Amino acid sequence: MAVTYERYESVAVITLDRPTALNAINADLSRELRESWERFNAEDDALVAVLTGAGRAFCAGLDMKEAAEAARTGIPMAMGGGFDMRQVEKPTLAAVNGACAGGGISFALGCDIILCSENAQFVLPFAARGRGGASTALNVAQRTSNSAALYMALTAGRVHAAEALRIGLVHEVLPLDDLMPRALELAEKIAGHSQLSVRALKRHIWNAMENGVPEAIKTARMSERELVSDSREGAIAFDEKRRPRYTQESP
Repeated sequence: MAVTYERYESVAVITLDRPTALNAINADLSRELRESWERFNAEDDALVAVLTGAGRAFCAGLDMKEAAEAARTGIPMAMGGGFDMRQVEKPTLAAVNGACAGGGISFALGCDIILCSENAQFVLPFAARGRGGASTALNVAQRTSNSAALYMALTAGRVHAAEALRIGLVHEVLPLDDLMPRALELAEKIAGHSQLSVRALKRHIWNAMENGVPEAIKTARMSERELVSDSREGAIAFDEKRRPRYTQESP
């Protein structure tokens, strides 16, 4: 098994689990990760997911040993098929626990919130290996800046955790032992909010990143009526000094 899926009440933890290969991407990992995201999507009582890696790496990118063998034999690597993270309406967090390279950065950037450990390093190795990787570099640019993406893509150099925080690639940097507890803490906090509001906010913010803020604002205004029930409950609960009892159905 290359990916494990665990549940902690309303939080799902998805772990890339090829530690001896630094969780490098091959057909099994790609397929099982897709299946894990599909499972998370399908489980109504799974409200938030955390993606992390087993061992000392988050994900080293493409399995270069398998890629080298494919190059020698002329037989293309069989891949398990990717997954479009835009299909996940629920909130997701990445807990980057070490090296994160190539496709591993795409995995992290597919999540809404990215936390990393102090020993984490981020690398776009494509130019050094003669490979395409523009989609991943463009995802970096979308989250940070064109300048930061150019630096990472053209140098193929390591960006350490502190620099990743400075350029906006990650949201928090923590000691390794504190990484998963913090990720679970945030996941449980988000799970306690109005899921109608959480999913609407996620949808509109991603829409803004992909299609521009003016278009996203139009869509957001049109969907405000979907939140009437939870908005009413939130106001009454605040006034009555109690925890709100929100509906869980997605808009």
